[in-house]
Amino acid sequence: MIIDSRYKVIEELLVGLWATLYKVKDIRTNKIYSLRLFHKLDAKSLYEKFSAENMHHITKIQHPNLLHVLDFGNFGEHIYYLSENFEGKTLTDFKFKSSNLEFLCDIVVQVCYALNALHSQKIIHQDLIPKNVIYKIKNNKPEVKVTGYGFTKIDIVKSQQKVSGTLPYIAPEIYLGEGAVPQSDFYSLGVILYKITTGTLPYTIEQISDFMVGRQINLFPKFPRELNEEIPSGLEKLILKLLEKNPEDRFLNIENIISYINQIQFKKYPFSRKQSIVNNIKFSDYIVREDYSHQLLDYIPIISEGNGKLITLIAGREAGKNNVLSLFRYHLLTDEYYVFNYECSSYQKDPFFALIKEFYSSVENNEKLASDLSMISDKLKKYIFGSEEMAAMMDESEEELILDFETAANFVFHLSEDKPLIFMIRYAELITDEVIDFVNFLSKEMINKRILIILSINDPSRLGDLKYPVQMKIEALNFEQTKNYVERLLKQTPPDDFLQKLCERAFGNPFFIERILMDLTDRRIIWKKNKFKFDYDLDKYQLPEILITILKEKRSHLSKPNYLLFKKLSAVYTPLSKNLARFILDISDKELFFLMKDGLNNEILKKKDEYFYFTFQEIQKWFQTECSQKERKSISKKVIKYFEDKNITQIPIMQGIIKQAELTENINIIRKFRLMLVKLYADRGEQEKAFDEICKILELDFSDKIKISEMKIREDLDLIIQKSDWTTADKIPLKLRDNVLKMPDISEKHLLLGMFYYELEKFKIAQSRLERAYKIAVNENQKIMALLQLGRTYYSEKKKRNLKSV
Repeated sequence: MIIDSRYKVIEELLVGLWATLYKVKDIRTNKIYSLRLFHKLDAKSLYEKFSAENMHHITKIQHPNLLHVLDFGNFGEHIYYLSENFEGKTLTDFKFKSSNLEFLCDIVVQVCYALNALHSQKIIHQDLIPKNVIYKIKNNKPEVKVTGYGFTKIDIVKSQQKVSGTLPYIAPEIYLGEGAVPQSDFYSLGVILYKITTGTLPYTIEQISDFMVGRQINLFPKFPRELNEEIPSGLEKLILKLLEKNPEDRFLNIENIISYINQIQFKKYPFSRKQSIVNNIKFSDYIVREDYSHQLLDYIPIISEGNGKLITLIAGREAGKNNVLSLFRYHLLTDEYYVFNYECSSYQKDPFFALIKEFYSSVENNEKLASDLSMISDKLKKYIFGSEEMAAMMDESEEELILDFETAANFVFHLSEDKPLIFMIRYAELITDEVIDFVNFLSKEMINKRILIILSINDPSRLGDLKYPVQMKIEALNFEQTKNYVERLLKQTPPDDFLQKLCERAFGNPFFIERILMDLTDRRIIWKKNKFKFDYDLDKYQLPEILITILKEKRSHLSKPNYLLFKKLSAVYTPLSKNLARFILDISDKELFFLMKDGLNNEILKKKDEYFYFTFQEIQKWFQTECSQKERKSISKKVIKYFEDKNITQIPIMQGIIKQAELTENINIIRKFRLMLVKLYADRGEQEKAFDEICKILELDFSDKIKISEMKIREDLDLIIQKSDWTTADKIPLKLRDNVLKMPDISEKHLLLGMFYYELEKFKIAQSRLERAYKIAVNENQKIMALLQLGRTYYSEKKKRNLKSV
């Protein structure tokens, strides 16, 4: 039997009440999996219990001790799920002896790790029974996988409870209708341990039934050591603690359980809160952009009416395309559609031939499909009936290629006459030019067919020759979406300024956010003394190597001409407008349009309001290292020239011009724009920033890089004196003080030095300087300023003397 045209049944493993478990082989990849087919529930009934969102969430949960659910699909009217194949024994087969206590503890701790991963995702197992714990021996140690999680929607019917084999493992609060909590799984673990150590259950079905209807109030099991003397007293206490009737009387969390196990035997099992958080981030990074999945779903009624569509789903690597497509597909697991999900790879690049191969079984009952395949090339025959690798090595004449195009197109069209065909092609940047030609060949008539083709891609330029697709781009997470995602990963909310920087540094890419948080936590940059502390400046942060690799891949997607243009733009330090880019590069509007489009599509650039910026500082720096000093100077001169007749009021532009001027050593421009910054900062109330700029201006005044009149220097000194309430000793650079000391004997010099020594609480020196400033003042303003400062100094000196006398 072949399930869903893809999974060949090797062995029937188990027939349950609702589902049959098979061992299957994927005919595409030859990999072995486990497949559970819900043969007694049709898709409609199953959707009432599990939504598409539930299915997708389950597939995203990964942990070394959880049997990973890989995918969902449908076989006719019935849904199945695919999981990794893990062959071993269940705890049903486990025989306890005092000699294998350590072995048992190894198993229990791994079960605890699995439960911790589930609980971190707010999933309660609720069906933790011996057959759902599988283990095998590897290097003389047990390797454990917990299965059966995520599917239990308990709707207890009392007549069913009495015959249920799982009822004894269900915590009292659940069957009493009080709801499940993490401690409910601890109870189930306690029942499992009781059963495998004593050979019996703590309570019979009858006892539980009496308790449920109130006929038995006190429910307490026999002491395990009364049934098996080999059970250590510490293990007995663990079991009884897990079996407490009230959830609050059991262990508080997994960490407490493992800590207790470490106390009752010699082996010490790790439970690092830091590592637990890192693992939760890594294995529980569930996020999906439901809005994009729903946009795709909106096309289903349209194509069902015979209006075919071709859609390209565009986003950077790890930005969520696969999640969007999976959730979209999980809404369609009925028998109403043909859904074909194809993942391109370096050796699998022929999605349409693959579709024919997998749906070939339909030919037996469909004369049209059989007729379509009656005349095909040798290459296509080899692909369908033989080896795909061998077929890929065969050449094809133009006549044979056209014949195969027509054959494949007719097959697809006739298939869509039976049911609407939804065809998803992932990693479409890997498809061949022939496939692109075929899609264009298909699209001529597809508009009148019940066909939806979706190509997901992270290199949009690769599909540049595709004709008339509907483009859907997955945008970066915004601040609020980033905040919600980080809350889910960390179970707490960092400050907004940290979140804003994280959002910018990761460019709203969920995978980048996840990896940055993992790295910051693992290296104890934001994890200190067993708690988070978000005081780190992310502007200084160096991305992990895995993210650097992705950035290099993004850059490699650029066309060669655009690559060279971006290299030039990397030397621009101001926000980049279209007009500035056109002026710097001397290109046409058309060339500029495609340059910016290439940059945005490949996430080299981001746009905010009317300006463009490099998305990642690493990419800009890589370009800059390839740009010669001569080129950078030339571009800087162009930037300065562009802005020379502009009315500039934006601080980032001024700061950028200063950087460009520093490259060209244009001191007059540097001084001009620093003075403009002083005014802007002062007007905005950012006094410390304004003072820093004044200090930098004065350092320029005293340097040998510029010839400036004494009048100008006095004006600058006067400016800093006027703003004396901004100053503190630690903010006046020593270099500036030393330069002031070298100045001629003028009032401004002594005023500034007097204020400097005042802040250092050297009041005698300050008094001497200020008296000199008053004596040689040339105007009333200088005299008033000197007197005010003298008064403050006299008062502080007197106060200091009084304190000493006390």
